[in-house]
Amino acid sequence: MFIGLVIWSLATIGCAMSHDFWTLAVTRLFVGIGEASFCGIAPTFIDDNAPPASRTRWLSVFYSAIPVGAAMGYLVGGILADLSWRTAFWTEGVAMIPFSLMCLLLPQVGGGSKHGQDTSPEQCQSPKSMSQASKASSVRVDSSGKNVALPKVDFFPALRAILTNPLFMLCSFGYSCYTFTLGGVAFWGPTYAQNVLGMDSF
Repeated sequence: MFIGLVIWSLATIGCAMSHDFWTLAVTRLFVGIGEASFCGIAPTFIDDNAPPASRTRWLSVFYSAIPVGAAMGYLVGGILADLSWRTAFWTEGVAMIPFSLMCLLLPQVGGGSKHGQDTSPEQCQSPKSMSQASKASSVRVDSSGKNVALPKVDFFPALRAILTNPLFMLCSFGYSCYTFTLGGVAFWGPTYAQNVLGMDSF
């Protein structure tokens, strides 16, 4: 997460320093790379560290930052635009640097939840324990408080299971449509509000 946030922060500052279309396009590309790496790791980190009874709540707070931040962006962006369009990039890029450094203080968790109990090296000495360790990548605590072994899953069988899951595919398609529509509204909404509805630029 540290690397993803650093890339995002530096790329955002680069947007503020861009002098033509291509430098802005390239820096925005790296903004997407940094954001994608962070958003891909953060939910797993939350799932590993949150208490079993609070995982859903923690993830809800994390994902609520996307719509809340987008809504606040219109308000704050409108205020900062009176100074310069570069001000918005400078502000968010510099403001996120301390949060990037804070990621170095986060606990390093790997191979499952810290609320579970991974197989220790001593437990892997016996053939039975080694056999069990080879079948499970880690052990975690479920919502009922019981230790549950997480089996290792091969990539292609897992991908096949996902692609043949109607509920998952329908949710993914619906969210893609939602994102596509929201992107259009976000891009054209301010122009429509100013030119058609006669609203000022704030």
